[in-house]
Amino acid sequence: IFNDLTGYNAHPYSIPAQAETELKEKLEQEHEVGDAENESSRIEWIVPNVQCYNAAFKALAVSDLVDDAVHFYVRMRLRDHVEPNEITYNILVDMFAKREEVVHAMEVIQQMRRDGIAPSNVTYTSLLNACAESKRPDLADAVIREMKETGEQPDILCWNAALKARAVCGHLWDAKSLFGEIGKAKKDPVKKNVVTYNIMISLYLDKNKLREGLNSMEEMIANGIEPDHVTFTRMFSYLNDEKRGWQALELYRNHRERVMQLANMACYLPLLRSVLFSRNDTRESIKELLDDLNSAGLIPTAAMYRQLVDIFVDEIGNFRDGLRILDGLRTLDRKNQRKRARISSHTSTAAAAATLSVN
Repeated sequence: IFNDLTGYNAHPYSIPAQAETELKEKLEQEHEVGDAENESSRIEWIVPNVQCYNAAFKALAVSDLVDDAVHFYVRMRLRDHVEPNEITYNILVDMFAKREEVVHAMEVIQQMRRDGIAPSNVTYTSLLNACAESKRPDLADAVIREMKETGEQPDILCWNAALKARAVCGHLWDAKSLFGEIGKAKKDPVKKNVVTYNIMISLYLDKNKLREGLNSMEEMIANGIEPDHVTFTRMFSYLNDEKRGWQALELYRNHRERVMQLANMACYLPLLRSVLFSRNDTRESIKELLDDLNSAGLIPTAAMYRQLVDIFVDEIGNFRDGLRILDGLRTLDRKNQRKRARISSHTSTAAAAATLSVN
């Protein structure tokens, strides 16, 4: 349709009356029924349903075309008389949330209520994320209160977004208070996850409270939640910035198997840098880390491993070249991580399709 309208100098998402009439005639000519009995039959002008519009909204959201999405919404309601559903509003709220336009996101939710559609946890999570990105913990608290008043139990995604809103503003005591509130509901209490703890650990480190951050990580492990690459990367980065190579190495040795199992170069790079720039004799420590990198498959070739050992352990070669190699390994690992994520996503989609087909 859009290709046929290019000659009318119209907005790409609007259909002028003349163009619409001519397009209908063209479609009718192309779909005439040949036999005499149905000679007068013509194809019906198809009005997009809400699923079609939601797909369009999703495409516009990916491209961050908010103005076009608003135009589509008006066209949906006024021209095609299609009623939006919860998915429609969730996409719109999320679009405004990602642009940190909290007020507009809240206006969408108000319209959602006027249409008799109750916001869900998905809707509230997008709104709370907008509050976090806009550094408005006051609005995040108001949203949580509203959810409780309306009987909507916040899930862990909502709690994490509200906690992040306090953390990004550096409100440590308020964040600790909210952290303690999570999971206290008498009915269907939610459980903290690794993201919850990572937010608190990062906040503690921002406030130079290393001991509290380490205690939070130990509490996480004691509660059966395994630290992820974000946890260790944040810890090692802080220790690197504070020039505490010996402490970073001690933390690594205490959790060596966990870090190796994650096999993420983002964890190792700040750790290696902190040890490399330490004033202590670090040759054996660096060799230990390079061996672990090699065992975890993060150094792709034996020649590259040998080159890194020559530079950092035997001090043969240029130190800066070694650092550039490490940075290149991190870039390579990022690409591999994204590739594995895509493969995993495609596998999950294929499995879901197969299950649906069987059903």
